[in-house]
Order: sequence, then structure tokens, then C-alpha cells
Amino acid sequence: MAALLLSYRPPAPPSAAPAPAVAERPGAAADDVVGRMERTVTRTQTARYLDDAQDLLLTVAAPHPCPRESKRVDVEDEARRSRELLARRALLVGTSGESVASARPVLRDVEYVLREVASLPSCARERDLQAIQREVSRRNLLMKIDLMTRELKG
Repeated sequence: MAALLLSYRPPAPPSAAPAPAVAERPGAAADDVVGRMERTVTRTQTARYLDDAQDLLLTVAAPHPCPRESKRVDVEDEARRSRELLARRALLVGTSGESVASARPVLRDVEYVLREVASLPSCARERDLQAIQREVSRRNLLMKIDLMTRELKG
């Protein structure tokens, strides 16, 4: 009997079949959720940026006379806001991936016009502002911003 017990070998375990992908990476579902949340946040931030840029461009279209110089318009606040928006855009572009790829052409056009506004002196010549307004019109920028914002908000 002792010999029987000593010679007993338990059966080999069945060959391990590959486990499903979820079992291999228990955090895969969580990673997908986090990825979706990041894409949603990026799209929301981009839409908010475009809304703010559109508001700025509409404000630039209706300037106030500059109290310090005659025949000039006051764009000090608009130039400051434009610089702030350009800084926000730099952050957006650095963090955005494919979730806002369709917005990149509009973002480039907006950046170009915001740079023009940011470069204006606080009391700008009216013709400089009119040139920016013509550029916005030529590019159909307000319409593009509106359409892209709707797409991003889904």
C-alpha cells in the first residue's frame, strides 16, 4: 500500500487555454472609460475655446472709439483676450489627439486671426481692424466656428 501511495502521481493539469483579453488586463474596461472621458473633455474644451474666440471676433467687429487718440479704436481688452485665447489654444493642441482632428483647420484659421488681433496696439487704426474683419469674412470663419462647435458638442 505504501508503494502504491508513493507511486501515485496526480494527473497533469489541463493545458491552460489563453484567458480572455479582459482577464489578462483587468483594467482594460477602465482604460476605455477613461479614454472616452478624456476625449469628451477635450472636445468640450475645444468647443468652449471656439465659442470664446467667436465672441471675441464679434466684439472686434463692433469697436469703441479710443479715448486717448482720435480716429482710432480701442482694442486693448480684445488684444489681451486674444493673447489669453492663444495661450489656451497652445494647451489644447498639446493635449488633443484624434478626438478633435476635424477641428484642426478651423483652429488654425482662428489662431491666425487671433494673432492679428493680439498684435494690435491698444488704440488701433480703424483700417487695421477692418482688414481683420475682411479676413474673418473671407475665411467664413464665424460660420466655420459655429459649425465646428456644434459638431464638437455633438
